[in-house]
Amino acid sequence: MSVIGKNLKFTIFGESHGKCIGGVLDNIKPGLLINLEDLESFMDRRRAKGEFKSKRHESDKVIFLSGFSENKTMGTPLAFIIENKNQNSSDYDNLINTPRPSHADFVANIKYKGHADLRGGGHFSGRLTAPICVGGFFSLQELKEDYGVEIYSHLSSVGNICDISYRDISTCDFKNLMKKDIPMADDKKIEQVKIFLQRLMSQEDSIGSTVTCVVKGLKAGYGSNLFDNTRAKISSYIFSIPGTCGIEFGSGFDASISKGSENNDSFYYDDGQIKTKTNNCGGIQGGITNGMDIVFKIHFKAPASIGKKQKTVNLISKKNEEIVIKGRHDPCIGLRALPVVESMAGLCVLDMIKSERI
Repeated sequence: MSVIGKNLKFTIFGESHGKCIGGVLDNIKPGLLINLEDLESFMDRRRAKGEFKSKRHESDKVIFLSGFSENKTMGTPLAFIIENKNQNSSDYDNLINTPRPSHADFVANIKYKGHADLRGGGHFSGRLTAPICVGGFFSLQELKEDYGVEIYSHLSSVGNICDISYRDISTCDFKNLMKKDIPMADDKKIEQVKIFLQRLMSQEDSIGSTVTCVVKGLKAGYGSNLFDNTRAKISSYIFSIPGTCGIEFGSGFDASISKGSENNDSFYYDDGQIKTKTNNCGGIQGGITNGMDIVFKIHFKAPASIGKKQKTVNLISKKNEEIVIKGRHDPCIGLRALPVVESMAGLCVLDMIKSERI
């Protein structure tokens, strides 16, 4: 299903090459004042702009259908669409019966009995992250205004080129990253990434990446111990982002090779508040938030659409074939993923708050 959330329900609809894409956000607070220029700036972070992003250029102008008037939410379902105007569907004419490697074409053909529109990936496309950003933006505004919760992220790696640790990035620096085409804090690493991506694109290939996200200001007590725990909730939202192949919290997979004495987070009092000296747990203990920053790293696979010749099958002739994928594609998902990650985290956290009311 394309619906997520319990008390903040978000529905997404549309296909990459359809007339429009859109969403419905239900149970956002009434009277939330929205600066539409801020919304446009947030959407711009996801848009395909710059040398290292897809050449499919969409304006991503949001058209509100209900639940929004005079720059304020009404409290009723917030429905909106984003028109698709720059499709090039002919690029996919030769792929109707030849599923693209590592795409959803094959399984979608089975699931929907051959009726799915798979041009540009259809409903499985990264294009659907645009409405995610709209729903996320409204959630992030309510989180900040009513609960003092703010969410930031940075591009923590492209291939094996790694940015500095999130621990060394201030809130001010996180905000400055929003203006960068390559949202890393270390300018030297940005130059390395540019050279690497230029070479990669000349080879008609792609690369994997990671994004680290930090949730600041969420108090202790949210989540549950087993089946409804905070890690599971956040993971379910993050794995809804196309191209996600893994997630780790706090010290992540390094915890599996660390001693308890190295990985444990010691408690201490700070002005009457209980905090931890380190944050290897990523702000979550026993599946419940402990008041420290929630920190998680998302791993994105290399985009599957590459210009190199690849092997596949023909579903009609039932023979092996080779294909070359045309179209306008990104060499690296992480470059455009930050607002999407922040949006899904915002939708998840606000749903937890509305569901639990601690």
